[in-house]
Amino acid sequence: MKEKLIKTMDLKNSMYLKFYDNSKKLAGDRWLVSLIVRMEIPVAEVSINDEGKSMVSVVSIVSLFSNPVLPSMAKNRR
Repeated sequence: MKEKLIKTMDLKNSMYLKFYDNSKKLAGDRWLVSLIVRMEIPVAEVSINDEGKSMVSVVSIVSLFSNPVLPSMAKNRR
């Protein structure tokens, strides 16, 4: 079975969670139940400063990628 979107939850901070069913039938009446939760986190203009060492812009690092949104994912299987 392919991933199937089962729910989208809007959060108070204008972000959202997406819940996917990724369960698979194994043999007979046995299933591997798998839930995937995804959230996209937009990158803001933030800098990292390690006690006076050189400043590195997170945005300049993320600009190396094609999308300024960091995907976050959690899986749970039973």
